[in-house]
Amino acid sequence: MYQRSFMITAATRTIVVLTTALLPAVAWAHHPMGGTAPATFMQGLLSGIGHPILGPDHLAFIVGLGLLAGIAGFGPRLPALFVAAMATGLGLHIAGLDIPLVELLVAGSVVLIGLALWRQRTERGNWLEGGAFALAGLFHGYVFAEAVIGSEATPIAAYVTGLVATQLTIALAAYALGRTSTEATARLTPALVRIAAALILIVGLVFIASGSGLIA
Repeated sequence: MYQRSFMITAATRTIVVLTTALLPAVAWAHHPMGGTAPATFMQGLLSGIGHPILGPDHLAFIVGLGLLAGIAGFGPRLPALFVAAMATGLGLHIAGLDIPLVELLVAGSVVLIGLALWRQRTERGNWLEGGAFALAGLFHGYVFAEAVIGSEATPIAAYVTGLVATQLTIALAAYALGRTSTEATARLTPALVRIAAALILIVGLVFIASGSGLIA
């Protein structure tokens, strides 16, 4: 009982700290190079590696996606599908496609992945749901493209390489952790899954509030 109360208290403190830290982070979430488009292969690669980590909304989604892939039995193909859709969305933005309110769509996808984790479902996920997460990948990729608008082909290719490598690494690590969550000796307990879901939900809600102008 004491241990459970301690975990709840620690989780509450973590949520409060994360929410406070996210408020200034929102403004910089999509600018790994301070808003300057990469001009070289190395700049593109480093920007691609850093963008999914420096953007709390992208990081929260890809971690949640990996966990859900493991817990709900989607398998590693779900992260791969998301990353492929992300690259497609990036290409569509560079090609000139306009998606209105895309920042809010990305934030909404973070909220949805948090809710899906909160349910703690153990039955196998269906591919209609997988298609919804692929659609989210298009939105995330569209936003990722903003960092390389105006760049040449070489830094863009390096950027995409960095994005794909980083997101697959994070998602597959989360998948491996989520896949063992139903085992008796699992490190990821149901309580920890709920904490992760709550943190992801908060990230999404903060970004929705920011995109809606509710917070500066």
